[in-house]
Amino acid sequence: MSDPMDSGAPAQPLLIGPGAVLRPFAESDAAELTAAVAANREHLAHRLPWAESHGFEDSVEYLARKRAQ
Repeated sequence: MSDPMDSGAPAQPLLIGPGAVLRPFAESDAAELTAAVAANREHLAHRLPWAESHGFEDSVEYLARKRAQ
């Protein structure tokens, strides 16, 4: 059964507040995602074991999976 909300078109950025835009992940987000995980690794690793070894390629693969969904 197809999703009536899915037009098949790529999602467009949505302005959600002054200077804030909600948009789909992009491959170019990988470096920023990797840096955010690295900066918070100690805190994240307590609950998210994958954070201990998360690197750039992990970010690239994650973002590709999410864009495909």
